[in-house]
Parts: sequence; C-alpha cells; structure tokens
Amino acid sequence: RIQVVKQLGELHQQGVALYDSSGQFLLEEIPIDQALLIEYKDLLSNIGDHSPDRLIYAMNGNASYTCIDTGDGTIIRFAYPLYINEEFLGVIDFASDYTAVFKHNQKILHSLKRLTITLFIGVLLVSLFITSQMTHTLLALTKATKEIANGNYSVPLQVKTKDELEILATHFNDMQQKIKGHIET
Repeated sequence: RIQVVKQLGELHQQGVALYDSSGQFLLEEIPIDQALLIEYKDLLSNIGDHSPDRLIYAMNGNASYTCIDTGDGTIIRFAYPLYINEEFLGVIDFASDYTAVFKHNQKILHSLKRLTITLFIGVLLVSLFITSQMTHTLLALTKATKEIANGNYSVPLQVKTKDELEILATHFNDMQQKIKGHIET
C-alpha cells in the first residue's frame, strides 16, 4: 500500500492519502517539491462526523472534491472510493496544486473580456458610422424635397453611397428634371 501511494504521489506530483474500509487513516504521501500542498495539508485523522464532506461522500461510495483557495494558490482535493472486484477497500484522497491552471484560466477570461469589450465598441462605432451616413443622406433628400415644394427645381441631389439611397437619389433627380421640364413647357 505504501509503495502504491508513494508512486501515485510522485507520478502525478500530488499528495495522496489512504483510508481503509472502516475510515481509519493509513498514510499520506506529499512530494517534497509541492510546498503549497505541504503548507495547507489537512490535519488527517480517521473519517468521522467532523471529516471534510468529500471524505464522507467517498466512504458512501461517491467521488467528491473540494476546491480550496489558500490566498497563495488553489488546491483541489479529490476523494474517491477504492473498489477492487466490487469490494470496497477504502478511500483514496488526492491533493493537487492547481494554482498555475487557475491563473492561466484567469488570464484567458481576462483576455476574453477585453476582446468582448473591444468587439462591442467596434460594432458600436461601425453602427454609428453607418447610421450617420444614412441620416446625412436622408436629411439631404428631405432638404431637396422642401426646395421642390417651394418651387426650386434646380437643386441637384448628389448622393454617392452605392446602395438603395443612391438609387433613390438618382430617381429623385430624374423626377425633379421631369417636373422642371413639364413646368417649362
């Protein structure tokens, strides 16, 4: 048992604790280079009423974990019921330092927030620009319409938007010239 626990701890660079089927604490192994795990290790004892929930759940046949923010980093403790040939042998409790993973995820989330804000501002600016162009064209069309209503048929409407508004302005100019031609004849 001791050898298996040591090998698991060394292989995955994590703390490993072992409990028997009655909840008796057997042993714990923490790699010496895992300072955060050593500093914040649980005070291990037999599994009972005052044990962490993950250990109680594991004693009842359910895997469970606890995320611990130490201020210096993040430790995940994972308790797992140990069965061999459907016989419950006890609980194995892993402790891993996930500080680097959590910091990396925080950087990714921060980058995604900045990207989202940048995209939102970009879309907003493009929308404002397009709306401004459309409004300018409609205001010019309104002004030209008022001039025609006042009898001034010589006001050219020049719109270069390469869209439906330019087509409307072209037809407006054609209409203006036809009205002017009818009045002059």
